[in-house]
Amino acid sequence: MLKSAGIYTAANMLNAAVPFLLLPILTRYLTPAEYAIVTLFQVMMNGVLPFVGFNLEGAINRQFFDRSESSFPAYVSNGFYILISSSLVMLLLFELTASGLETLTQFPSNWMWAIVCFAFCQKIAEILLTIWRVEDKPIHFGVFRVLRTSLDLGLSMYFIIVLKRSWEGRIEGQLVAIAFFAIIAVYYLAKGRFFKWEYHKEYIRGILKFGLPLIPHVLGAVIITYSDRLFITNMIGLKEMGLYSVGYQIGMVISLLQNSFNQAWQPWLYQKLKDGDFSEKIKIVKMTYVYFIGLILAVLALTIIGPWIVEYMTADEYQDANQFIFWIALGFAFNGMYKMVGNYLFYLRKTMTIGVITGATALINIGLNYIFIKMNGSVGAAQSTAVTFFIQFIIVWFISAKYFKMPWLTFNQKNGL
Repeated sequence: MLKSAGIYTAANMLNAAVPFLLLPILTRYLTPAEYAIVTLFQVMMNGVLPFVGFNLEGAINRQFFDRSESSFPAYVSNGFYILISSSLVMLLLFELTASGLETLTQFPSNWMWAIVCFAFCQKIAEILLTIWRVEDKPIHFGVFRVLRTSLDLGLSMYFIIVLKRSWEGRIEGQLVAIAFFAIIAVYYLAKGRFFKWEYHKEYIRGILKFGLPLIPHVLGAVIITYSDRLFITNMIGLKEMGLYSVGYQIGMVISLLQNSFNQAWQPWLYQKLKDGDFSEKIKIVKMTYVYFIGLILAVLALTIIGPWIVEYMTADEYQDANQFIFWIALGFAFNGMYKMVGNYLFYLRKTMTIGVITGATALINIGLNYIFIKMNGSVGAAQSTAVTFFIQFIIVWFISAKYFKMPWLTFNQKNGL
C-alpha cells in the first residue's frame, strides 16, 4: 500500500507540477485579472463535474469489489450511457444560460462550451484511472498521468509564449491534452474488455442510486473549495482573486499529498474492512493518527518555505500571495483527515449521509466567506475554507464512528470496543 502511495504521490506531484511550472510564465505573461480567468475556468469546470456522469467513477470504484455479482464490463458501459446523456444536457443548459453565467462569474460566455467538454473528457480519463487503481496498477496510473501532464505543459507553453494566446492559450492547452488522453482511455478500456454494450436498467439504477445522493456532497465540496474565488471576485475584484489563486495553488500542495495517499489507502482499507480482523483495525487506527500528525507537520513546513516559492517563482505584482498559504494548507490538512474517516461511510454506501453533511457544511462555508471577507479581506476567504474543512472533518468522524465501529479510543486487541 505504501509503495503504491509513493507511486501515486509521484504521479500526482508531476500532474500538479503543471500549475507550479507555469507560475513563472503565467504571472509574467498574464495580468492578475487574466490569471483569474484561468482560475475561473477551473472553478466552473469543477462545479459542472458533479452533474456530468453523477460520480460515475466512484460507483465503478465501489462496484469493482462486488464484480463477481454482476457483469462489470456491462456496468461500465451503462455508466457511459449516463455520462454521455448528462454531458449533452449540461452543454445545452450552458448554451442557454451563457450570458447570465458571464454576469455572475465574469467568465467569457463564448468559452462556456469548453467547460462541459473538459469535464466530459476528464470523466472518461478518470474511469480508466479508477480501474487501474483498484486493480493495483500504479505504474499504469503514473505513466498515464505523467504523459498527460507533459502534453498539457508543453501545449500551454507553446500557445502562451509562441502564439501569444494569453489566458485562452492556457485553456486550449488543457483542452487538447485532456481530449487526446480521453481517446487513449477509451482505447485501453476497449482493449481491456471493459465494454459490453448491453442496456441494463438495474445497473443504471444502481449507478444513479450511488451517484445522485453524492451530488450534494461533490457540489458541496466544490462550493467549499472554490466559492472563495467567486466571493473575492464579486466583493473585491479580479486582480485580488488572481493573487489569491497563486497563494491557493501553493497551499494545495497539501491537497496533493493527502489525495495521493488516499488513492492508495482506500482500496487497501476496503479489503481490510471486508476481512473484519480486529487486530487489523487496531493497526488502521494507529496509522490514521500517525497520518494526522504528518499532515500537520507538512502544513508547518509548507508555511515556512511558501514565501520563498512566491518570491522566486512569481512576478513582483504577485508577492502578496504568500499571506494565504498557511490557511489554505491547514484547510486541506483537515480535508485529508476528513477523507480518512469518511472512507468508512463510502464503504457502507452511506452516500446520502455524506451528501447531507457536505451540503450543510457548504452552506456554512458560504456564510463564513461573506463574514470573514468583510472582517479580514481576501485572507478571510482562506480562513473560512480552513474552518469549514475542520467542521466537516469532526462531523464525519463522529458519524462514521457511529455507523462503523473502530477502536478510535481503545487499543486493547483482546477486548475491542
